[in-house]
Amino acid sequence: MPNYPEYVTVDTAHGVMQTHALTRVQVRDLSPVFVDEPPSRGGEDRAPTPMEHILIGLCGCTTVTTSRLAKKIRFQFDHLESFVEAELDQRGLSGTADVDVHYRAVRLTILITTNESDARLARLQALVDKYCPVHSFVKAAVANYVVEWQKVDSVE
Repeated sequence: MPNYPEYVTVDTAHGVMQTHALTRVQVRDLSPVFVDEPPSRGGEDRAPTPMEHILIGLCGCTTVTTSRLAKKIRFQFDHLESFVEAELDQRGLSGTADVDVHYRAVRLTILITTNESDARLARLQALVDKYCPVHSFVKAAVANYVVEWQKVDSVE
């Protein structure tokens, strides 16, 4: 293994085929994660697809990054929810059309419960846009990537 500087983190995963569509993936010492396909694509629908895991990562990373940055700028919020919808053109995967094999569009909606001002929310949004790794990854890969933040006032 190369000698990395202390500021570089190396993430690893180990996948083992269980069936032709089901994979058991081990990350660190955590419980294994599974990846499968729906029956329409030859799987048994026992776990999220590889592409759905990207959406799972986007929701999780949005929460972690928002919480970390909100704390840093002392932005108060009570609740956060993320909803993501992504379009996948199956013709690319089947080889019947010359289109991307990854998502052609992703729409992320973030509901945040807060009494902070719109200007403060815009500041938090800009920071999350800049520092959320999965968001950055999706934004680089998907030309039609839209993120919408919706403020829900806190009840006091």
